[in-house]
Amino acid sequence: MGETSKKPGLDAVPAEQELLPLGVLVAGYGLCAAVLVGAVVWAGVRLWPEKRYETGTPMEAIRAAGQMLEDRRADRLVELIEAVPPDEAETERAARMEDLYIRLGRVLAAAQDLHRSIERAMPEEMERLAKDLEQAEAKGEATTIFGALMPSRGGRGGNQRGGPFGGGEDSPERREARERAFARLLADPFGPIDDAVTENIDRIGVAEVGADMVAITWDKRAVLPPFGLTMRQHPEGWRVVPPTSLPMLRRTFLTLALCLMPLAAPAATLGDDGLHKPTWLRETFKDLREDLAEANAEGKRLLVIVEQRGCIYCTEMHEKVYPDPKIDALIREGYFVVQMNLFGDVEVTDFDGTVLPEKDMAGRWGVLFTPTMIFLPEEVPEGKTAAESAVAMMPGAFGVGTTEALLTWVRDKGYESGEHFQKYLAARMAEQN
Repeated sequence: MGETSKKPGLDAVPAEQELLPLGVLVAGYGLCAAVLVGAVVWAGVRLWPEKRYETGTPMEAIRAAGQMLEDRRADRLVELIEAVPPDEAETERAARMEDLYIRLGRVLAAAQDLHRSIERAMPEEMERLAKDLEQAEAKGEATTIFGALMPSRGGRGGNQRGGPFGGGEDSPERREARERAFARLLADPFGPIDDAVTENIDRIGVAEVGADMVAITWDKRAVLPPFGLTMRQHPEGWRVVPPTSLPMLRRTFLTLALCLMPLAAPAATLGDDGLHKPTWLRETFKDLREDLAEANAEGKRLLVIVEQRGCIYCTEMHEKVYPDPKIDALIREGYFVVQMNLFGDVEVTDFDGTVLPEKDMAGRWGVLFTPTMIFLPEEVPEGKTAAESAVAMMPGAFGVGTTEALLTWVRDKGYESGEHFQKYLAARMAEQN
């Protein structure tokens, strides 16, 4: 079903109300930190075929950030930040960085999904958290990640070196600042970016500092003085140059990146039903008529995946195939994915209006094996079932190459050309060899 966000309220919070439970903050701590690293420092460029964002001028690139967030595509923010300078585009380092950016883009997508899930599950707690943060800001307390990362000055300890993640004396004030900063990221991970490039876009400007470089300004003043935040022109458009030269931030962000790299591409977690839950799955009422309409509205294809608890072949796909950057990109860009449990009891509504539990609907469709992928057309004839309308039904587990070919074949409507998928796959493999 469609995903909606509820804007946090801005009223004062009674003193007796509690903050969001610490366990929730801790759960989002690592992921929010990864979002910071990916969005600010280690992000890079990856162009996607689904929608092209204009970046021909510096201001177009800045506005593109707001458009990406509006489209719920936080993973594409990495496209707006420079991977390597243009003269290093064909180097081995560029290839390594591109792979890193793909992984970090997935972390950003996961952060956006996590935020929406928590907002739906605990709307009152999230609203209260937003109010508490507003009160903290009114008192002059640090609530941004940059305020938490900067070393504190003054007081009995003087200048505490090493930042909040290592070195120096960790005071209660610094710990509270970190908690507030990560609470803000959990409450609205991309809010500051969204506000800056949408509601406050008129306050952003650029100043030329070279033939192919500009400095970003806020209210006609340089951002991050005295070092500055710059943008450089690339053949594909303008990109933000990561501020890795900033003292202290470079070491802190590099340390965070190294620590979080193993978390950048995790296998899907298991849900209460024992099925894997990758972040690209959609939570719907399993009315396939509504799911198809929503998929079409997003310009994607509806894909139903039937799985079961303890399925070793499903585990193989979720641990070794779906996390592959190419497969992950194809699914996120081109497919609206709904999961069904082969032996589940959740009601499913077929295209002809028939309502049955998952296990009975799977029997109606003739599904005997898991996983089975059912690819639907963009239009289903009236009175037809999903099985009768499917352009492809693929049972079994396959490697990355076959899965990539299948997702591409359906996306490009290869079935309309009359070429059997098996021949398409054979020709593709021969071409690659």
